[in-house]
Amino acid sequence: MKLLSFVTLLVLFAVVYGATIKYDRYYEGDEELKRFEIFKDNVRKVEEHNAGESTFKLGINKFSDMNNDEFRKKHLYRGLGLKPRPRQKVSEENKE
Repeated sequence: MKLLSFVTLLVLFAVVYGATIKYDRYYEGDEELKRFEIFKDNVRKVEEHNAGESTFKLGINKFSDMNNDEFRKKHLYRGLGLKPRPRQKVSEENKE
């Protein structure tokens, strides 16, 4: 089990290193750790999706180190000329 985890981490590191060079992304310190965690989460989502029976496949790209909110704010809303709506917290009292 430890060998499998090590191999998985090694492969993930190779993917991250390759993506860093390919997409010209360089981070330092805490930001690098944050981006790596987001990247790992996105890789997990891609693998889960691709393991299913969907009509399309997901992959790693230049947005793989961004979470959904960051992507929407930076690319979707700006491209459409919209401002993102603030997320509203739903209290337990208002849930139905």
